[in-house]
Amino acid sequence: MGAVAAWGDCNSAAPSEVQHSPIDKNRPFKHLSAPLEKEPLVSTKAERKELRQPDEFQVQASRVMQWMIDRRALLIGVGAVVVIAVVGVWAAGEYQNAQEEKAGAALSSALALVARPVMGEGASMAPGAETFATDEAKTTALQTAFEKVRADFPGRHAAWTAGAQLGFLKLKHGDAAGATTLLNEYIATAGKDDVLRAAALAALGAALENQGKLEEAAQAYARLTEAGAPADAAYQAARIALLEKKPDAKEQLEKVAKDYAKDPAAADARRTLELAALPPPPAAGAVAPAADVTAKPAAALAPVKGKPAPKAAAKAK
Repeated sequence: MGAVAAWGDCNSAAPSEVQHSPIDKNRPFKHLSAPLEKEPLVSTKAERKELRQPDEFQVQASRVMQWMIDRRALLIGVGAVVVIAVVGVWAAGEYQNAQEEKAGAALSSALALVARPVMGEGASMAPGAETFATDEAKTTALQTAFEKVRADFPGRHAAWTAGAQLGFLKLKHGDAAGATTLLNEYIATAGKDDVLRAAALAALGAALENQGKLEEAAQAYARLTEAGAPADAAYQAARIALLEKKPDAKEQLEKVAKDYAKDPAAADARRTLELAALPPPPAAGAVAPAADVTAKPAAALAPVKGKPAPKAAAKAK
């Protein structure tokens, strides 16, 4: 309505001046005060004859109109199909949104179980708070909940997240092979900016490392850089180099501690260096050197008040 009013005001302005939009207000112009000179509309007889004949545009327009009249039933049907298609796209979008909301709600319920404590563990709980009787009961409940999200909402982001959580759970309880499968699936399907990507890559590296696949583990850890965790990537690379007994492993750890001094990875690198400096533990089954049973403690050689000090045993000749 405002646009119509503005257009009306423009037409009702004085003939000598035209109102201007903000774009052209710096370049005002005047209407011509003198009327345009009238030119003859038809100057010759030939021109009048040409005007009486329909031009090419008129002919083509008439043909199109006739075609539409002859096929009006078909066109109405096509219009209905177009309307149905538009409505179908809208409905599909609404369905997708509804499914995403349901999947998100199911995942939220499953994640709530993670925070539920086991009876007798951790800090004091509020009266009436829900708990798990045992750690095994909690693990079973979590696995069931995450598996249900995956089964009910395949292909949804919530299902991928549930898969990653299952991978973390399996890694925690020693199923490195199962964790590897789930974490690889999550990494392949979730976006590069997904919030769990760095954690999933670190867990994948740990799962591969637990299976003795150090080379594959190093590759997984190296991808932490693309997930926004370059300090962790550098630390894990140095730590794997130490496990492989590479000569520059300690230098790599020192470099991590220096280059990422403000990152927690620096503290991890320093702690790893300290552990590496400790003497290796004795091999399994190794026998400790036997004590010299012939040697007497120093107290046995001390003089007793009122008695001469005992003589040391003579050296064997």
